[in-house]
Amino acid sequence: MRRLLLALAILIIFAAVAAPAVLVWAALFTSGGLQFVIGHIPQQIGGVRLTITGVSGTVARGLSVERVEIEHEVVHLTLTGIEGRVALRPLVLQTIRVAHGKVQSALIEVKHRAKPPTPGPNNFLPAWLMINVEDASVGSARLTVYTGFHLAIFQRRGQARGRARQRPRHAALDRSARHGCQGSPRLGPGRAAALDGRR
Repeated sequence: MRRLLLALAILIIFAAVAAPAVLVWAALFTSGGLQFVIGHIPQQIGGVRLTITGVSGTVARGLSVERVEIEHEVVHLTLTGIEGRVALRPLVLQTIRVAHGKVQSALIEVKHRAKPPTPGPNNFLPAWLMINVEDASVGSARLTVYTGFHLAIFQRRGQARGRARQRPRHAALDRSARHGCQGSPRLGPGRAAALDGRR
């Protein structure tokens, strides 16, 4: 009887230790595990609504996402054609390191704030999280502001590093990349300025 109880105790301890490891392995190295994690991410996080569609691949070997939408009271962000590979070892050090990431298109819509901001930190991402993107490319990025300002940038490459709730500590753009921009910001009642350039 004692041997049976001892064997059951060992089995329970082994299962308690192995189960989380198996779940983490499945989330990182299998497509099904990644789909399981994505499916359990809450769509509403505080004042932010998150929608992720068309996820394929694995975290360890590279993944792609058809579309990500982030809706906030002052900004609406839409990303399409996302591809990237996350380094696994830095995750232990609370760092997301992407050796190469690609976004086909990005649309940033800045909206007029309808009510005063709520005091307190933004809880969308943890404060301790470090994000390091060593090489990122964006096919096209468009910014629209409720004042009427529009900006478009094409074929940009760069890198960035910083914490989730702080301004990037380091950011750089490849000046040799082709890009263009255009806009019409409102400078005041009845006045507007236009910008149209390419290099």
